[in-house]
Amino acid sequence: MDGSNSYTGATVVAGGTLAVTGDISSSSGAVVFPGAMLSGTGTVPGLLVAGGTLMPGQSVGTLNVRGSLVFTSAATYLININATTASLTNVTGTAVLNGATVQVVDDSNITKRQVYTLLTATGGISGTFNPDIVGVKNKVELFYDANNVYLCDHCKFSDFFGGQLPFFLGGDVSQIAGARTYWPWRCSRSGGRSL
Repeated sequence: MDGSNSYTGATVVAGGTLAVTGDISSSSGAVVFPGAMLSGTGTVPGLLVAGGTLMPGQSVGTLNVRGSLVFTSAATYLININATTASLTNVTGTAVLNGATVQVVDDSNITKRQVYTLLTATGGISGTFNPDIVGVKNKVELFYDANNVYLCDHCKFSDFFGGQLPFFLGGDVSQIAGARTYWPWRCSRSGGRSL
């Protein structure tokens, strides 16, 4: 769908793909069911991905959600990545992740130690995605701060102290070099590895 639409009813994607390149944010809300996909570079209303797939862009691109974004645990967040950037969803409300699966379309262009922003939510991030990312090598991991979800390949612990990455590891950092400060960021590590 392109252009601006003024309908106010619900947008239900029950099968196939709805590619949005315009503005459908006047809709009362959108839901994507299993077997269906919402993609594009336009603007959508508050969105529930109820077992379906959300793919910002049709290649690398940004999808805007005017409202909150909620994934169910059975949902998929499908991402395209090139050497310098990744697909992004920009949410004006809260993003609730609920352990949904992140899948990368093609990981051959991922640059080592490059930080890719996958999702930004002005209202904050609640929960995490499943730490097992589909379609990538084992060293690719997800990281979080209060408003963003990041992906990085082969990030090293020294990156966190060197200021290269825009956040710090979460959890109990009192065991890291005698630190006693609580950091609000968290890390989702594949295979249960901890730092």
